[in-house]
Parts: sequence; C-alpha cells; structure tokens
Amino acid sequence: MNLTVPKYLSEDERKIWKEFVKVSVVQLTDADRPALEILVCLLAKHRAKADMIPSERSAMIKLLFDFRATPGSREKLKPVDDDKTANEFANL
Repeated sequence: MNLTVPKYLSEDERKIWKEFVKVSVVQLTDADRPALEILVCLLAKHRAKADMIPSERSAMIKLLFDFRATPGSREKLKPVDDDKTANEFANL
C-alpha cells in the first residue's frame, strides 16, 4: 500500500516518509500511520543531529524494530529451512 505523505510534515520528514514506505519489508496500512509519523519525526531529528533525549532515541529504535527495519528484527522474516522444520510426526 502506498501511504500518502501527510501534508503537515516538514520537507525532511516527507522525504523520510517516502524513503521508509518504499523500502519497508512489511505491508504498511493506514493503521500504521500514527506510529510511522512518530518514527519519521524521530528519524528526521536524528538525521539533523539534533539533541535527542534518551526516551526519544529508545522510542525510535523500538519503532524501527517494530517495523522490521533493523537486521535483528528481520531475522523472523527469513525463509524457513524445510529440513530443520520437518514435522517428525507427519509420516505416522
């Protein structure tokens, strides 16, 4: 889904929104909009090298994790090796 960029975001925030929606590995819906807005604003602040209080940085990292935008958070999305997950009871 192509979420439209909110008009009230700054130019930098709008660029980050478009970038994030384009590269997202999860299917974003309108239900994600509030969390995505917060993430975009925090990322813009981070990229501007503005002072961030620890709770802002923590919130940004958590949202990146929730949106599967970190290497560790994508581990669950990797294809499953069929040999390792074979059901030992399937042939009973």
